[in-house]
Amino acid sequence: MAQTVVLIILTALVALTLYGTSLLATKYPTVISGFKWGTTPEEIEEDKTWLQKFHKAMRLSAAVTMAGGIAAALLESNVWFIVFISVPALAASIYVTSTSPKRKTGALHDRRTKAVIIICVAVVMMVATPIIYIYNADLDVTFREERMEIAGIYGTAIRYSDVAGVTECESLPAISYRSNGFSLDNVNLGHFKTKNGQTVRLFTHSKKFFIRIETKGGDCLYLSKERPAATKRLYYEISRRCNGCDQKGRRRTLPAEQQH
Repeated sequence: MAQTVVLIILTALVALTLYGTSLLATKYPTVISGFKWGTTPEEIEEDKTWLQKFHKAMRLSAAVTMAGGIAAALLESNVWFIVFISVPALAASIYVTSTSPKRKTGALHDRRTKAVIIICVAVVMMVATPIIYIYNADLDVTFREERMEIAGIYGTAIRYSDVAGVTECESLPAISYRSNGFSLDNVNLGHFKTKNGQTVRLFTHSKKFFIRIETKGGDCLYLSKERPAATKRLYYEISRRCNGCDQKGRRRTLPAEQQH
């Protein structure tokens, strides 16, 4: 819930910035980089026409950002949130830059247009790349002598001696909302709240077949890899190691370290 509120606030800030830019340019057109009023009636008319395009593009991008960003935040769709936060502003910037009058800047106009497009694409890529990486990275669990380590931004370490039970399950519990985590298609990472009020930690990369781990401290975790067969092998390995440790959490006969 907290993350949804933050995303809605971020959406509002971006949308208000776009709308505020439109209002500011309405009163003070010269604040727009490279803009100067023409000296002839034809040039002034051309400038007015372009300013109307600028205002419409900024306000439309603000409206699309606000509506789409809030909807994506409420639906907890990170992909669509990124799209609605970045694409409308990117499209508006490219449109107003490419349609601006060329007479004042000459060759500089074309260079500025290319520069704006490159910068906007670079910003979108910087935002999207981490999301794509997280989405494409499968569950990574490393087994050490006394604990297993789940890698990633929401990763954790669990001592074998702290595990109360390891079971297989075909589905996840009904999730009410994401309290602190990441969700994208089949990938769910971080802290989630179930509809019955239980807090669970998800490290899942599939739609079915999961490993449920309960700790003696009351924590509940669900794990899965992209392929059920790989999840099955991981389940056997976790069960084997948790059932094969002494009271101090040290395994008796298994290899010292292994990665899955």
